[in-house]
Formats: sequence, C-alpha cells, structure tokens
Amino acid sequence: MQRVNWMVTAGLMVACLGAAQSADNKLPEAEGKQVTERVCGACHGIDSVVSERHNKDEWQKVVDDMVSRGADATDAELKQIIEYLTKYFGPKTSSPK
Repeated sequence: MQRVNWMVTAGLMVACLGAAQSADNKLPEAEGKQVTERVCGACHGIDSVVSERHNKDEWQKVVDDMVSRGADATDAELKQIIEYLTKYFGPKTSSPK
C-alpha cells in the first residue's frame, strides 16, 4: 500500500514540474517577463494570458480590469506588463499566401 502511495506522489510531482516548465516556456525571455509572471500569475495561470491576443489598447483594458480586481503592481510595472504583452501577444498577423 505504501509503495502505491509513493508512486502516485512521484507521478504527481513529475506532472506538476512539467506543467510549471511548460508555462514558463510560453513566455519569451525578455524585459517584462518576470513582472508579468509575478503580477498576472498571482491570481491565475499564465496559460490564460498567453492564449489571448490583443493590441496595446486592448491589453491596457485587460490590465485595468485586473487592477480593479486586485492585481498589485506599480504604475511602472503595469506599463512594463502592457508593453511586454503587446510585443509578444499582440494580434496575430496573417501570412501572405
């Protein structure tokens, strides 16, 4: 019985580590990554952020909404988050045919 519990625990640990690594790999290494992870990740997973595509005005509205819900960051950090999200998660461009 103990062996089964150990195996289940080990499996869960591997799954959690894999999930953490996959979320980490979804954010490009660049200025703004750490503050985006810290502020946005405090309330929800990064997957919900990287699944969206917005222009700068739209990201501004999303961030303003998150602040109204309790996101905690300085004005400078919020600006950095908006710039980061706009640069890496802006509207998808269509490729020429």
